[in-house]
Amino acid sequence: MHQLVKNLLLSFISIFLFILLGEILTRIFWLPDNKNETIRKGIILEGANRTVVYEGIEYKVNSYGIRNKEVPIEKGNDDLRIMALGDSFIWGDGLQNDELITYKLESLLTKKFNQQVSVINTGISGFNTKDEFNQLTRLYSAYKPDAVFNFSLQMIYSLLMIQIK
Repeated sequence: MHQLVKNLLLSFISIFLFILLGEILTRIFWLPDNKNETIRKGIILEGANRTVVYEGIEYKVNSYGIRNKEVPIEKGNDDLRIMALGDSFIWGDGLQNDELITYKLESLLTKKFNQQVSVINTGISGFNTKDEFNQLTRLYSAYKPDAVFNFSLQMIYSLLMIQIK
């Protein structure tokens, strides 16, 4: 019995030392690279190719790299523009263009106000709050929206519930 306890204790100490050595070596040789801060997340199409088909869904982006039709820089006096910030819920992973929440909202508001309303989809898959802020600062001066909304999953759910009722 004494030998069994000794062997178990030796086994636990060996495993502990092996894990400790692995942790030390990992911290010494596996340095994190800080390049992740500059990487843009999501599907970004650059150059002349502005269309990609993935899993049977066609994704098109405009000249600003967002999943939206081209919006003229000059807007009419009666036109309303809403910029929709967000992540993959706004980008519309797996959805055709006419199924996007921004497309549906644009149609609904254009009918309701009886004037042209453009809802500009600036969402990109994988975006976080910092990315959305950078997107806002990059595109605000180009589109000059009348309103900016950060669409979250909760907001989308609320809009759908209002539409259903």
